[in-house]
Order: sequence, then C-alpha cells, then structure tokens
Amino acid sequence: MPSDSMDDIELKNIQLQFPAARTLSRDDTAVQEERLDTERGSILVAVQGKRNKPAILTYHDLGLNYISNFQAFFNYVDMRALLDNFCVYHVTAPGQEEGAPPLTDE
Repeated sequence: MPSDSMDDIELKNIQLQFPAARTLSRDDTAVQEERLDTERGSILVAVQGKRNKPAILTYHDLGLNYISNFQAFFNYVDMRALLDNFCVYHVTAPGQEEGAPPLTDE
C-alpha cells in the first residue's frame, strides 16, 4: 500500500551555493577604482571585468554609490556570467564616494 508520508524520503548530497561576497566592501580585488579629472571636478570610476570586452555603464541611485547599489548584484552567482562577456564601468557621482568632501555651491 503506497504511503503519503514523507518519513521514507532521505536527502543526500545537498550543497548550498552562496555568492562569493556577502558583504558590501571596497576589498573586492576584481574591481579597480580610478579617479578621472573633468572640467567640473574629479569623479570615481570603478572598472570590473576585462577592458577588451564590450562595456556596460552603471550609474547608482540617489544617495548610493557603486558598492551599495551594484556590488551584491554583480557578485550574485548567476550574474557572474556577465563579467565573462562584458566590462562594467561603475560611475560614481561626485561627492558620493566614501570619504568625499562636501560639494561646493558652484
């Protein structure tokens, strides 16, 4: 007689998959930060991936920076495949990087 009980089920070889980085940090060795000088001041651009690949340009949301807005997304296991085929340029708005001085009125 078939049983509807779950008592007979045995689970074997269960392996959890977690993203490589679970915290927001500037210590990601796969990202290179560069400061670019413009007519209006200096901006921070973080480069993630190989520069000879097609580009993806990101610009963070209000009050965030590339770390707080995009790091978890690009470190997610399924999104890591993007970095095999693209180079991501994270543009950080002036004054939004860590330790940035207040912006002037000009």
